[in-house]
Amino acid sequence: MGFVDCHTHLPRRADVTDSRNLPFLEGYRGRMDEGRPIAALIEEMDRGGIDTSVVLGVLAGAGVEHSNDALARDIAPYGGRLVAFGIVDPFAVADPAREVERCVKELGCKGIGELGYVDYAQPAFDPVYEACIDLGVPLLVHTGAGLLPAPMRLGSPLLLDEVLVKHPRLTVIAAHCGAPWFMELAAVAVRHPNLWIDVSALPFYPLPVRYMAIVSMIAAGLGGRLLFGSDFPVASPADWARWLTAPWRLSLAARLAAARFGRDDLDGLMGGNARRLIGL
Repeated sequence: MGFVDCHTHLPRRADVTDSRNLPFLEGYRGRMDEGRPIAALIEEMDRGGIDTSVVLGVLAGAGVEHSNDALARDIAPYGGRLVAFGIVDPFAVADPAREVERCVKELGCKGIGELGYVDYAQPAFDPVYEACIDLGVPLLVHTGAGLLPAPMRLGSPLLLDEVLVKHPRLTVIAAHCGAPWFMELAAVAVRHPNLWIDVSALPFYPLPVRYMAIVSMIAAGLGGRLLFGSDFPVASPADWARWLTAPWRLSLAARLAAARFGRDDLDGLMGGNARRLIGL
């Protein structure tokens, strides 16, 4: 089977509400051109051997608008190649738990996310978490550096630890290996066995940071909970998949971590873990 990219977005220029993010987002080889985000994503998937991509929503705090209904409508023609995670802002809907249920049962979403750019440890989000638990779907949470206008402290993995202490049955995917706080994220994941980590957006970082992030996870014994993700359009899914699956690449990371990371682990990272977790 092909790979699974568990972290993509479909923003257009018109969706970006904070102009400070445009110089960063527009540099990605036309992948945000009007009318082309889905076509560009499918092209990347075909080039990179990716069977399925998870398309995420984002909270308004990320400076990018999003609608669950629009996302479900946009990806519908692509069958199982594109699946959605809905987004639920408890300050924008009257019944957050019902919106989670609607996303999953009516719109076909496989989870909720990308949550972040706000203090999501506050009690207003509790109905979202409890609904995810009841429905058996994962929640994807932004960790690490992020877009404006949100302050960087809201990307700290320590905020995620607060949520999981309060909701120990919640299954969470932490995005971006928490970079630059990958060691903190590894420590949080060791405490919480239902916390998974995606490697999205790491291509944006210099080569040593990529290795440090991945080595930190493998050294902490978390290799079996890693998930391939690109953060399209920020990164090229095809190029990132090729980088990760180079025969020597992750074996070097395993040697640096003084831990095992074999072929089965790589297969899990590139798709097997996501299929099992998300139910693809």
